[in-house]
Amino acid sequence: AVLGIKTVSYAAVPDVEAAPAEFTTVNDEADITKAIRSDLDVPGTPNSWFMPFTATNGSKTYIVYCLEHKVDFCGGEQYTKSPQNISRKYGLLYLLAHLHRADDDNAIVDGSRNNLPNNVQVWITQMAIWTYLADPSDTTEDIDEKATGAKILYAVNDDLTNGNVLLNTGSATIFDTCMSKNANYKTITDLIATAKTIGNNTPFQNVSVTEPSDTETKLTSDNQYYQYGPYTINASSSNTNVSELTNIDVTLTGIDGILKVDEEGNTLSTITAGQKFYIYVPADKVTEETQTITGSVTANFKTLSGYEYVKGGCQTITTVETIDESKNTSFRIDVVKAPDTGMSTSQVFYFLGLIVLLSGVGIMYANIKPNTAKSHE
Repeated sequence: AVLGIKTVSYAAVPDVEAAPAEFTTVNDEADITKAIRSDLDVPGTPNSWFMPFTATNGSKTYIVYCLEHKVDFCGGEQYTKSPQNISRKYGLLYLLAHLHRADDDNAIVDGSRNNLPNNVQVWITQMAIWTYLADPSDTTEDIDEKATGAKILYAVNDDLTNGNVLLNTGSATIFDTCMSKNANYKTITDLIATAKTIGNNTPFQNVSVTEPSDTETKLTSDNQYYQYGPYTINASSSNTNVSELTNIDVTLTGIDGILKVDEEGNTLSTITAGQKFYIYVPADKVTEETQTITGSVTANFKTLSGYEYVKGGCQTITTVETIDESKNTSFRIDVVKAPDTGMSTSQVFYFLGLIVLLSGVGIMYANIKPNTAKSHE
């Protein structure tokens, strides 16, 4: 298979532009050649590798990478995206999203954080892919992605054309010194290790609501709002390397003028995961004895995904892109309208207390004030 990538940003989960619905492969270009060192020769391999592999769509060119050593690249073939062929190989997607891409020749830097030549970055990216796919314990003579990746890695050395920038120094390799700017300057070695940890494990996304244990209705001190809460939205991803929470939407319906406020009574325009908030319901908008408020919660995630473009007899081309995903949940509040006496709730309690005292009933009475909360500011 061949993997293609395009636009990536430097976020934790990079923004990766989707590949086109179709593109045409271009015949191999000898922009980068490398003769395999005789002491690390892998039986059956050619004396030189030709890179990069490319595909075009209109005026745009995409760099694509080799995943299958035993399958021809097949230049001049038109590939079409199949919605059914979604790639969920998250370790591989993570790796490619943080390495070289077609429109950024500064994705990989050396140990001093200096930019590397574009063709060097392409080669490092290809080496990283083969190494990720390799099984170092595989000693078979067959040329496949398991055997070749591990052996080719150390053959890079000074055989790369256009500059001896990949020289080994002692036991260190190019992967131990070169870094990915897109992964906050993580070394290529660490990048591959993280990708292997991710593997093909699908990230689990979660959203839930922690509701208050005390459901008693409270009035704000200015008697303008019923207060409910605190509420907390819990939202997370099991692997933030490939899927991260971007924002939370909370929509309240059922009564007009509902507010979301923080613990100080300040109106909230956004709510973050783990943040406590209260719901203020305008008392004058509660027009029925009992009304229901529905809270709809959407947690939005940015996730790496991709597609496999398949052509019979040719390498499969796998692309990586960023997609938006969401998880939903909901909660409800039953609002009970206070008695309409023309007086505030506190006035009702004080009035009842006065009635008891004036009636001469021989009891000890204590004025009862309603539960109050901080007024809205």
